[in-house]
Amino acid sequence: MPERKPSVNHSYFYMPPAWIGEAPTDIELAGSPHNLVKVICSRQLSMGIRIDAHRDGVFLFDFTGWPDGRPVSIPAHTIVGGQRLPEPVLKARLEAEEHRYKSISVMNAHLACMSSALTRVQGLGVAIKQIITPSSYFTTHWENGCRWLVGIDSSSEPILAYVAANSRLDADIQKTRTRGILIRRETIDFSFDLLEKILVTSVPDTQLMTNLIYLAAINYSDHDFPTALTLSWTVCEKLLRILWNNYIENKAIEAGDHKNESKVISKERRKILQGRDFTASIISEALALAGLLEHEMYLALTKVRRQRNAWLHGLEPISGIAAVECIKTAQRFLKEVSGIELAVHLSYGARL
Repeated sequence: MPERKPSVNHSYFYMPPAWIGEAPTDIELAGSPHNLVKVICSRQLSMGIRIDAHRDGVFLFDFTGWPDGRPVSIPAHTIVGGQRLPEPVLKARLEAEEHRYKSISVMNAHLACMSSALTRVQGLGVAIKQIITPSSYFTTHWENGCRWLVGIDSSSEPILAYVAANSRLDADIQKTRTRGILIRRETIDFSFDLLEKILVTSVPDTQLMTNLIYLAAINYSDHDFPTALTLSWTVCEKLLRILWNNYIENKAIEAGDHKNESKVISKERRKILQGRDFTASIISEALALAGLLEHEMYLALTKVRRQRNAWLHGLEPISGIAAVECIKTAQRFLKEVSGIELAVHLSYGARL
């Protein structure tokens, strides 16, 4: 097997189809597609990720400057039946897979940022259905000033069939199909700013929590209310644990006379305090009594926790109202703990 070189970038096509920056005129639609695919704005994030937003709704992510997600090459090797692959090849494959998942996670976090940006900047509630997986992204290549999207012609991925149908820039097609929304440049800038905050915050697992909230919103839009509530409650419980661990750290050492510090919480005591016996219910009570959890948030967390337990232990039905309350609670709680303010759009369709 020759050396396998990784994709130079990961790209996604924003759904539903939208123009970025400005909608094209009839003259532009009838002419060369060059102006329809130009880069409207770019951002180099502090951790080394570059993002380009194209006019037709393609977002290109270049992860080559990001140590945790840069593409990994698979060394050349010979496959011999019944024999294990060389260790360097196995190691490279595992690293390449880990980096790909990390990169995809960043792209999904950006989708959450885009939904929030449309809400905050343009006051638009755009239904969300899009999720990026390791088999549904594509790559973008430039050659002699022309842009090529590689990897979208796949019959096994419905989302890529959708991209293939909606990303074409043929004049005849564009004249008969109008894109529903126009995404302003300041909205894109807002999404980049928000993503930067998510990736650099000191609060652990903020990116993962962002993705869980976004997934919860997608499940809510699909009328899967139990999954939406469970995912968003997972975020709430994680945030409770973060507050609780910080509280323990602040109480672990106490200053004595002449500023001599003494350990108040031993290793064994810490193990108990951070163990399974201290459930989300007990932790929320303790944090509320310590003044580290506002009363309104305490009441909201108690309500959604009970709804989650009713579903988990008794399979009691979860309503759409309960699911959306939990997602909103998770977003508010994330803001209180990390300062990250998400506003992922929440809606679902129905027929009468």
